[in-house]
Amino acid sequence: MKNKLLLSSILVILLLLGVAGYFLLTKKNELPIKTGDSPSYVNLSACPEIAQFVIKERKFPPSLIHLCKSSKSKINDEEFYVVEISYGAAQDCPAGCFYDSFAGAVPKNKSEIISLPGHRDSKNSILTTVSLPHHDSGKIDFKCNADLDSVTEIKLGKDNNQVGWKLSFSKPFFCSWKEGKSTKVLMDNTFLHTADEITRSWEGSMFVFLKNDNLEWDLNEIITKEISRKEVVFEER
Repeated sequence: MKNKLLLSSILVILLLLGVAGYFLLTKKNELPIKTGDSPSYVNLSACPEIAQFVIKERKFPPSLIHLCKSSKSKINDEEFYVVEISYGAAQDCPAGCFYDSFAGAVPKNKSEIISLPGHRDSKNSILTTVSLPHHDSGKIDFKCNADLDSVTEIKLGKDNNQVGWKLSFSKPFFCSWKEGKSTKVLMDNTFLHTADEITRSWEGSMFVFLKNDNLEWDLNEIITKEISRKEVVFEER
């Protein structure tokens, strides 16, 4: 009886050792799990020649270039390179790395490097810039009829010898919101709001450039008008 118990114990121990050994061996072959994002950089030699020129002239760290790309653009008959560079120590890793960025225009003869506002694909400031004067802090339910990308186009432009971005609406852009006028609290703690519901349109174009590192907007070619305004009453619990 004792021999049977001893044999059973030995078999159980061998089985456990075998299972443990299997997991240890297979664990060694697993690749380490990477979570989040980690810093990444490109070799300077992989950057376009004009981007290398900007990196050198602006003294960006050549060993800390995350992204570098260029394209060509024309203003009338004048040719420019448009250069975009992300550089420097990666920030907010591993949640999602981001870097310092630069956008600039360089004439074909490389006589100067003109800093440009932001990234050309970032259009959020358009809506804020053109609509902010027309609604106050009491705005509610701000919404627009389309995504900005679907009704705007952006290209390099020049205005009064300043180089920047010309942003144009390809068709009228409509936004509406409610501007609060008064609020009553009812017996059941429901809020009864009275507001003006306003719809406004924008079309035309605008121009933005950098002056002493500050954004300068020319809104002279923007046409905006109030389409409708009506008083509405609605409840909020």
